[in-house]
Amino acid sequence: MKLSLAFIPLLSLGITAVPVADVYDLSTPVTPREDANILEKRDRRCTIVGADVVNCREGFGTPTPIKHKLKRGSTYTFTCWALGERVIVDGNSNASWQWIDSLNCYVNGHYTDSGCTSSALGRCIWD
Repeated sequence: MKLSLAFIPLLSLGITAVPVADVYDLSTPVTPREDANILEKRDRRCTIVGADVVNCREGFGTPTPIKHKLKRGSTYTFTCWALGERVIVDGNSNASWQWIDSLNCYVNGHYTDSGCTSSALGRCIWD
């Protein structure tokens, strides 16, 4: 017991002796990095909406071959978007095509839920 009572004051002295990090000059302006927003763009789990069956295509347009047929309500991980053919459904147009990496195909943005926006996903690097 006496040893622990003697140890406590020594421990607190040891903690105060720990060196402090260097002081930084806060007047120097910080320049943003080129990839400053990279952490904001992430893969998104999005649900297929708008039709009972949606075509997932090889490219970002309706002339490209269909690789998969996706059912309404199914959820996939979308990684990015590309600008492609404008699809018009009920007077609403959408030229954004979202990429599903696991299936290697694109779905028009009209058929994905509201969480799969261009700003949320980020543009595909190959587009």
